[in-house]
Amino acid sequence: MKPTDIKSSEILSWAQEKVKKQHLPIPKKPEQELEEYELPDNFADMNSIELSQWASWFNAWYSRTVWLLGLCESELLLVENEYRLKINSKGGIIREKRGRVSEAVIESLVLADDGEMGEIYQRRLELLSLRPQLDALIKVYERSTYALSRELSRREYEARIVGTGG
Repeated sequence: MKPTDIKSSEILSWAQEKVKKQHLPIPKKPEQELEEYELPDNFADMNSIELSQWASWFNAWYSRTVWLLGLCESELLLVENEYRLKINSKGGIIREKRGRVSEAVIESLVLADDGEMGEIYQRRLELLSLRPQLDALIKVYERSTYALSRELSRREYEARIVGTGG
């Protein structure tokens, strides 16, 4: 088998099966399905149960998003390697015909001439655009979880001080 015959989707399936055999639990998709959420500007407006519920949701969304980012990154790695291998393998033929041309020109010519490359190119762009969105959501969920956790800790500490007479 030639390296150019290898499909990234087959390797991805193999990798996912390999992880599955380790019996590691995968974060379940959170049941709370919101397109948007709005937290109050002041956490003092929320009781401790509400704060805990939101912290739990953010933690679930965070875990799920980190897992999805891992899937995205592993697929992107494979697609990127398949893409580069095919561009480079066909680039030699173009260089023979056209002489010294830039990598961007070679890439453009390969994409224009090879119909199979369109699918790989599209998947590559999809994954490249998905990665920063997942990264941003991870940061939002992480910071929100920390903020809610700090408020819960502050309230617990305050309750201890008040309870002991301070």
